[in-house]
Amino acid sequence: MSLWRHRGPDAEAVERLRRRHARTLNGGELAAALSRLAADAGVPPIDPASVVAQPLVLRRDRFIVTVDARSAAGPVALIAKGYTDERAAQAFANHRALWDAGLGADRDVDIGRPWGVIDSLGLVVTERFPGRHPSAGDLEGARLAARATARLHGCAARLAPRVELGVVLDNLERRMRLLAARAPDLERSPVELAQTARVLGDELGGQDARPVNGDLSRESFIIVDGRTHLIDWDLSCEFDPAWDVGHYLAQARRYELRHPVSTDQLRATFVEAYVDATAADAAFLRRVDYYEGIVCLHKAHTIGRYGAPVEHSAVLVDAAARALARAGA
Repeated sequence: MSLWRHRGPDAEAVERLRRRHARTLNGGELAAALSRLAADAGVPPIDPASVVAQPLVLRRDRFIVTVDARSAAGPVALIAKGYTDERAAQAFANHRALWDAGLGADRDVDIGRPWGVIDSLGLVVTERFPGRHPSAGDLEGARLAARATARLHGCAARLAPRVELGVVLDNLERRMRLLAARAPDLERSPVELAQTARVLGDELGGQDARPVNGDLSRESFIIVDGRTHLIDWDLSCEFDPAWDVGHYLAQARRYELRHPVSTDQLRATFVEAYVDATAADAAFLRRVDYYEGIVCLHKAHTIGRYGAPVEHSAVLVDAAARALARAGA
């Protein structure tokens, strides 16, 4: 989690999350709450007996289940995400702010209807879209994703929290110390690169904050019949929009570590389409390089923590060094 201050869940929180997950899949508590949320969302009532929840993801700090049900208007497809902390309420508030500001009514971009929060289960419930994420070779998908990102950044919604660059750099330095301890033989020092990022931040920081997704990648988009669905508001906030673009590029580099493909064209296409949609200038693109470098460093730490070989972390550290050098040129 690169933007917000965050501490991993302790054993008690992990156990609480697992209990919430089991109760959600049990269905009864979920079905009763969905009837209330349907009224709040302004959609036809849900038949409680029709509610079916299926597990999708279970991690230490969150889980995702798919929910299918029926209403008087027909089938209902939802996604429910559960957390150990207060993120359900924050994610819903930001999603709702974006929806109310017009992204839900956009002809080409759709963020899906936010349904609400089920406090007892720590869940945020939103509309679920059919389809797949664009592939690494889908250049038209990259163009559509970039245009949707530009629409998000131009939205008048006010999101919370408003993140300061110092928080990002504090998170970075802490993680780079952990990475250096785990992988002491890296050719480039992650701690020194984090220090370089702080020095550059004094020059590049202070930009106007805008609504950002915060965790943007190919998997933030579902594209069906030319309509772009922008999803996942877990880390949404207000920050420099160049962060989202740099994050997308860094995640594409991370993808190459798991798959024998090049994402060079994907990354170039995304940036070109974003610039076309926003008239972003050279100063903005310099900040994109800066944030790409920061995110590559974060991901070098993250993948190592989950068991990736040191060589993979080294690739991302090298990519970070090149990106920060471009930003500082």
